[in-house]
Amino acid sequence: LGVLRALGRVGVPAFAVCSREDFVRHSRWFRAAPPRAEGMSLPEYLESVPVERAVLVPCSDSWVATIAALGPQHADRFPASVPPLAAVNGLVDKLSFAELLRATGVPHPHTQELGSVADLDRVPEACLSGTTFLKPRDSQRFVSRFNVKGFRVASRAGAVARLQEIETAGLSVVLQEYIPGPASRHYYVEGFVDARQQVRVWFARQGLR
Repeated sequence: LGVLRALGRVGVPAFAVCSREDFVRHSRWFRAAPPRAEGMSLPEYLESVPVERAVLVPCSDSWVATIAALGPQHADRFPASVPPLAAVNGLVDKLSFAELLRATGVPHPHTQELGSVADLDRVPEACLSGTTFLKPRDSQRFVSRFNVKGFRVASRAGAVARLQEIETAGLSVVLQEYIPGPASRHYYVEGFVDARQQVRVWFARQGLR
């Protein structure tokens, strides 16, 4: 929705590829892209689109990874400003992200891999009584399945039940320390690095709700 607004307000025509249920369809800037057949890969879809040239703007983690995985044969007709796929995977997968933070010495909540229910046996009781939560490695698929961003852990039995449910859904999670406090204590520093690895802009914001 933010991308459509930003482009629409300055007169840049944009076409959204989204499901029929996506709320972005209610935007006054919305224009549907040519239909994409179920199961059609992105390269196959791009070959079928009757557009001479267009910039691809991914609006979710999964789309960033999908576009980063495109071969160079699509770069001229469908350019996109995305990092290399290895960098995307290191940030999108929450376990890989935690390992990256550990390797670089960046402060972060304690995070533990949970490959199976048996891994909970190695977790102290104190960590399963309201101080941690089950955080998905793939946030987008998790939200689509459970409609929440994670599960708070209040007891060992509750953690086991939730983890079994998650495994049945074919998803993976990590056990992460819960940092308490209101949204107003959340500060985000974001930016843009160009193809020459030069920082072009920094943007800082505070969570309010």
